[in-house]
Amino acid sequence: MMQSMTRSLRTLPVLLLCTALSLCLYACAGAAKQKPAADDNGYLDQIQEFVERGRYAAALALVDERIQREPDNYEQYLLRATVFTTMHQDDKALADLDYALAVFDRTHRNYPPKEQNPRLAGIHKDYALACYLAERRAEGQAAQKYRDLFTIHAGLVKSLDAPTYLDLTTMIGKALDNQPAAQPRVEPGAAPGATPAE
Repeated sequence: MMQSMTRSLRTLPVLLLCTALSLCLYACAGAAKQKPAADDNGYLDQIQEFVERGRYAAALALVDERIQREPDNYEQYLLRATVFTTMHQDDKALADLDYALAVFDRTHRNYPPKEQNPRLAGIHKDYALACYLAERRAEGQAAQKYRDLFTIHAGLVKSLDAPTYLDLTTMIGKALDNQPAAQPRVEPGAAPGATPAE
């Protein structure tokens, strides 16, 4: 029984990685009702295979190469954060998630206004998931830090995009009804995080 539970806890990050890998580019492309770029040629599948086989260095090298070519593509930082989360390198994952937020903040105008909230909510969803997993592995003050960050980012997801929030609650397997809305909804065409005009 204990061995089965331990195996389940070890596979949880891999299962979340598989889900995140599948959703990482597709979710953002879904907001635009289009598929990811054709030049990916199995890019996500290859990273997923490397991670499933424990070949983390190879997965990171592949993502790092793509980041060098596309430094303003926030989705690549999300992907690398997911690999770091699977490796239990939580601080590196959160650093990449912070960087993804910064890149999106710089480039959000590249996306149609109706896509901006779902994309931003997706970044915060990935942040919340990373914190959720990190909290489960941490103890004491570190666990509290991740719990607090989870609460903040889950609240941001809730305030930005209901379908993404539903996805988050489904992924972690529980309702987050007590999560406060952390910021007002971004108006189309406004910078993410901007308050609506009165």
